[in-house]
This record gives sequence, structure tokens and C-alpha cells, in this order.
Amino acid sequence: MTRRKLGCEWTAAPFEPRLTHGDVHVWLAPLDRMSLDQETIRSALSESERTRVAALRSPRHRVQFLHAHFVLRSLLGWYLRTSPRDVQIVARDGGKPALADAPTTTFNMSHSESLAIYAFAMHDEIGVDIQSIRADIHFHRIANRYFTQSEVQKIMRADSADQIHAFFQYWVRKEAALKAAGCGLGDRMSTVDVGHDCLVEQDHVIAQVPGSNEPWHVFDLPTITGYRAALALNSVPRHIACWRVSQCEDVQALTCQ
Repeated sequence: MTRRKLGCEWTAAPFEPRLTHGDVHVWLAPLDRMSLDQETIRSALSESERTRVAALRSPRHRVQFLHAHFVLRSLLGWYLRTSPRDVQIVARDGGKPALADAPTTTFNMSHSESLAIYAFAMHDEIGVDIQSIRADIHFHRIANRYFTQSEVQKIMRADSADQIHAFFQYWVRKEAALKAAGCGLGDRMSTVDVGHDCLVEQDHVIAQVPGSNEPWHVFDLPTITGYRAALALNSVPRHIACWRVSQCEDVQALTCQ
């Protein structure tokens, strides 16, 4: 099976996708197209997730959290052939989520504004990040604090209209690599170089993460209007499948009740 290259498109998922070693499944789902009532969604979540939702002050953030975690549990339930509410998610060292009963199935998720992204693999450590491109932030100031000097220079050399896009592309690459390695963000971001002059292996960037003894393979995910997204793993996958969910009910149809 040929590994999917950069520039691939988001497509509809096959009727019954199978996850095997060497494959990566990436799902993109909307968080604003859910017709299910909130109690149905809440009932699929764990007690700790419902507690976290209750602590959020913004109604919009509560809805986004509910929908994002409902889709995650629906997908995990499909892969594990169990009900979403029966999926046992635990926190490993560093807080990285894992499956209590299926440790060889690895996953990661990220959401921003109205979109969420999910990545699944077998045996490999994996991280994913998505960010909405916001024009109202002082990205030069943030880059000077969290980016390497070479990355800042590359952003500054880009055309003014392209600088913010380069900033967010570097940001999601860094977050994906740090999440895959199970590290916190913070000041570690300034030590992870994901610029184009890094070691490039065919269709991805190889990044080093402080405290990790292995290289991390970082892939830019297909174009999403108004967003940037990236995927990171500790090995080169055989195949990366990128699927778009048109509405969250499509995911619910996969679940085993």
C-alpha cells in the first residue's frame, strides 16, 4: 500500500475502514452540525468528562467540548467494537490519553473553533493538532517567544500575506510533535525546530523533541480553508488516510450500541 503524500484531499470514509499496523486514520469532523440532544451526547461521556464540561464558563466552549469528545468516543467505540460510553480512556505519564483495555491502539485529538481532528494508529505514538487561522493575534510576538530563531527568520522573509499562514503551520507542527512525544507545551516549543530547513524525508519534516531519544515524523495535513493541521508519529507510516465527516451523525452511525 502506498503512503499518502502531502497535498492529498479529504475524502469520505469507506463503509468499514480497517486499522492495521502501519496505517494511520485521520478524521476531520464539524462541531456545529449535531442534531442529537445534549443529554444523549452527555450520556456517552465519562464522569470526568462531564465534570470538565461543567467547569467551562463559555456555552460555546461547552458545546464544542461535548461534540468533540462525543465524536472521539464514537470513533473509538467503532474501532473497538463497543459502545462509546464503555470506552475506557486513561491518562499516561505526562497526561497523554490512552485506552485502558487496548493499549496498542493509539489516538490523539485536537479541536479549534468549529472543527475537530482525530488520528488513530496501531502501536505507534501519535499526535495531531489543528488551529484556526486568526488574524487578530500578535503572531510576531508569539513567534519570538516560542519559535526558533531560524523559524522566525523564515516567517519574516515570507510575503506579508503569507506570514500568518507560515506561523500557524509551524505552530501545529510543533504541537503535534510535542503531543506525540507526550510532552507539555510551554517553553518546550522554542526548542523544537519544524522549519523547512530541518531534515526533510520525502514528504515530511523530521523534528527532535527535548527529552525524547527518537526522531518525530511530522506531516502537514491536507488543506482546510481557514485552518492548519499537522500529524506527528515516531515512525513513518505505510499509509495515511484522511477522511472528512460531513456531519457528526455520520460518526454515530458507525458506533456499536
